[in-house]
Amino acid sequence: MRSMLTGIVLMTLLAAAAAQGGCRNAPTPRSAGKPAALPDGAIAGLAGSYNRFGFSLFSELYARGGGTVFVSPASVALCLGMAYNGAGGSTAEGMAQTLRLDPMEPGDFNAASRALLDSLASLDPQIRLDIANSLWLRERFPFRDEFVTVCRESFGAGVFPLTAAEPINAWVSEKTQGMIPTIIESIDGRDIAVLVNAIYFKGRWATPFDPGRTVDGTFRGAGGDQKARMMVRDGEMNYLENDLLQAVRLPYGAGGASMYVLLPREEKGIDSLAAALTVEGWSRWASSMRSRRGRLELPRFKASYFERLNAGLAALGMQEAFTSRADFTRLCECSPGDVFISDVLHKAVIEVTEEGTEAAAATSITMRVTSAMPVDEPFTMIVDRPFILAIVDGETGLILFLGSIAELE
Repeated sequence: MRSMLTGIVLMTLLAAAAAQGGCRNAPTPRSAGKPAALPDGAIAGLAGSYNRFGFSLFSELYARGGGTVFVSPASVALCLGMAYNGAGGSTAEGMAQTLRLDPMEPGDFNAASRALLDSLASLDPQIRLDIANSLWLRERFPFRDEFVTVCRESFGAGVFPLTAAEPINAWVSEKTQGMIPTIIESIDGRDIAVLVNAIYFKGRWATPFDPGRTVDGTFRGAGGDQKARMMVRDGEMNYLENDLLQAVRLPYGAGGASMYVLLPREEKGIDSLAAALTVEGWSRWASSMRSRRGRLELPRFKASYFERLNAGLAALGMQEAFTSRADFTRLCECSPGDVFISDVLHKAVIEVTEEGTEAAAATSITMRVTSAMPVDEPFTMIVDRPFILAIVDGETGLILFLGSIAELE
């Protein structure tokens, strides 16, 4: 499905585009509350940052393998945004660079995150867009209250005990309406936190395709020709063509969200279009679209994608977060180097039919301790042999009774 690749990945940017227009010393916490007044343009600014991050992430992933690359930049960015609140020093700087947050202050970032999520919740009554965040935390691990609070208040995150992969996968499946049944395979004994985002989108075309007009056709995929069911529409559409591409915008519902389909010129190919896919290029194309009568043939299709994002995110500037030099001292009562990100996993799926589009994505970030910071694991103690006991006064510490029990009466 390479010839539709750019149009598909742009659909996942709709969420951001719709809003655009015994303890160690604790570091100064990032503000979980809103500033007195959210700066003008803060929501659009954050959406723009996420868009820049999304195009950079897509380019990095595409350069690593080409073919089908289908991601939700909003899902990855929101999950990283929670982790960013736990980072300090150069680790935080690298994450801010990756998310294109500079020069946004942490307090403004968190307030804008809350405002962006609130805005997306009222995107369009005819479109369903569900966004959910969660923290899965190892019990008795010294997490900072400030970190948990900011994730709850600015990202609406639920907080749950980290015990196994199954509850996390069940949460993701529920939040994505079963489209993504799993995101992680297992929990390692050194894992102390898993941060998760899930996004579910369902929109009906403002002008549905007529199923009676859908015909058999051929899709010339990267691996050869494939049979396809081609949906057909005639009429007025927002359209653009130039020497690189043809593009069409297909609104959902009342127009609060749209799918953009970008088709490269045959002589140019998908690689040339992918290379030109930047914020600047996208803005130029989107603003140049005009209503024009024409005919569109678009295949019904499903697509899915799964990727471990560690290497791609490291290449974008946050490599330190994945190493023993990571500083997550805002996340827990720990020293730099005690905690690092072991995995960033991402899954995304989409189905396009005559009626509309259903899509979902999930991102998980697993935080792990290094060997320098052991985690107390649950233990099993079976007293089935001789033992010693003591009864001690709680106030004075006086031992009242002490003895060994070798036999039971």
